[in-house]
Amino acid sequence: MPRRKPRCKLSLEFLLKSLLDKHVHVELRDGKQITGILDEVDDQMNLIMLKAKYHFPPCTDHIPTQELVICYVSGRTIRYVFIPKTMDCPNSINQQRIREMRVEKQNRRPTLRHSKARQARDEMQRVKDRARTKIKQA
Repeated sequence: MPRRKPRCKLSLEFLLKSLLDKHVHVELRDGKQITGILDEVDDQMNLIMLKAKYHFPPCTDHIPTQELVICYVSGRTIRYVFIPKTMDCPNSINQQRIREMRVEKQNRRPTLRHSKARQARDEMQRVKDRARTKIKQA
């Protein structure tokens, strides 16, 4: 399976991640609208919203508004995401970049090359220690 290219840190997905735990308004391609608290965003721009209100277009036979505890929105169906007027986009993006860098540092694991080098170094140390104990015993 081919590896994905890393996303640009200034992409729309990155901006949406800076909106986590904020009240957002999303318009779907079919004209429906959803408002709620943004809980989760993934790399495909799929959204999970809490305390969502699902607004149907006026020309349909549905109830005009439906309240949902949790709502999943596929990234493919999104037409617009309305950003709150009070949000400072550049500042929010910088804060999100800092958060992601912290997470990357915490989740960083030694690469295979480093772990093999460490194993080889440890094995050499064990061989040296065994040789020293044999010399001391003799």
